[in-house]
Amino acid sequence: MKGFNRIIAAALIIMAAVIVILDAVMLKSEKLAQPLYKVEVSRIERELSQGTKVSAADYPHITGIYSYDGSPDFYSSDSEYLIREINGQLWRIEYTDSESPDSRRTLILMNVFLLLFAAAVIGILLYIRRSIIKPFNEISGLPEKLSKGNLTLPPQGEKEPLFRTLHLGT
Repeated sequence: MKGFNRIIAAALIIMAAVIVILDAVMLKSEKLAQPLYKVEVSRIERELSQGTKVSAADYPHITGIYSYDGSPDFYSSDSEYLIREINGQLWRIEYTDSESPDSRRTLILMNVFLLLFAAAVIGILLYIRRSIIKPFNEISGLPEKLSKGNLTLPPQGEKEPLFRTLHLGT
């Protein structure tokens, strides 16, 4: 029984470690990924250098695209922005660098499924312990008692169908 309890404890520790490791990997991969606004800014630069008309509405992380008109307000904005010189003209490209809600939802769903899986595994192990291991422990002393001549033992194994045929008695 102690050995099986150790197996259950080891399963708990391993599943907890797997959850922690997968969370760390997912969070680190998000930080290592290049922010999408940088990709969009690169596309905007390419399009502007080719003379194509560009609109911020075409890019989810871009909030504004402004050409330099000589005003001092060009360098002040409440948003984060980049200044790029394209074809001899200055452009201010404003962007948002917000976390993607999809990645957060994926992380939450992964944790929910891993916890459900861990609960199912632990439930199965506890069922095996209660239904198989415990009854075997209860009848483990039976051969010794029988060898000493005690044939009037109380019925054992009545609760579980696996052990109904094991009871002795008159």
